[in-house]
Amino acid sequence: VALGHRSFFQQSMSICPVKYSFIGASGVGKSSLLGQFCAKSFKKAHNTTAGYPLFEEKIFIGDYWVHYDLWDWGWHYPIKTLSQDFFDGANGVIIVFDLTDKKSFEIIDDLKDQFLARYSTSPPPPEFRIFLVGNKSDLDYAREVPQEQIDEWINKTPGSVYVETTATDFDSTKKLFNKLAFEVHPQLVQVQADIEAAAAAKLAEGYNSGGSPYGSPCGSPRGSP
Repeated sequence: VALGHRSFFQQSMSICPVKYSFIGASGVGKSSLLGQFCAKSFKKAHNTTAGYPLFEEKIFIGDYWVHYDLWDWGWHYPIKTLSQDFFDGANGVIIVFDLTDKKSFEIIDDLKDQFLARYSTSPPPPEFRIFLVGNKSDLDYAREVPQEQIDEWINKTPGSVYVETTATDFDSTKKLFNKLAFEVHPQLVQVQADIEAAAAAKLAEGYNSGGSPYGSPCGSPRGSP
C-alpha cells in the first residue's frame, strides 16, 4: 500500500518511518535476514546481491503503522560508489557478521568507517544507531567469534547495540527488526509489551476456565454434540 493511498483504517493510525542500511561481508546473511522478515522465507543458497536493493515492509504494532525502508548491499559494490540514497536519512546502520566466520567480524570497523564517511551528518546525531548483528546463532557448535571480542567492540563504539539472531527462524528475525523500530520510536516498546501482556492474560484465562484458549476443536461451536 503506497503511503499516499492508504485505507481509511490506515489513515487513522500513526505512521512510524524506519530506515536502515545493511552492510557486511559476502555470505554473512544480510539478504537472508531481509528475506525472512519481508517474505517469511529462508533460502540456504542466495545469489550474490547485485547493487543495493531496497526492501520495503509495513507492520502494525497496536495503533502504529511501522514503515520500514531497508537497504541491502552487494559486497562487490564499493561503499564509496553507492548512491547517496543509501545513506541519507538513515536512522542507523546494520553491520552483519557471521558468528562462524571470524574474518567477517574482523572487517566491521572498516565497514563502519566507510559508511560514516558517506553519511550526510558528521558526526551522526545522538539518536543514530550502529547495530552489530551476529547472524547464524543456530550454529553455536561452529562459533568462531568469542563473546568477549563482541563486548569489547560494543563498549568502544558509541551508539552501538548488539543483537544475535538467525535468519533460519522468523521469530528470531522479527525480534531484530522490532528492535530496529523500538530504537527509533521508543513509544512502541510499551505498546508491544501491552499487546504481549494482553495475549498472555487471554491465554491464561482460557486455561483457568477449563477450556482450550484456542477455541473449540475442529471449528465446532461450543456446546455442540
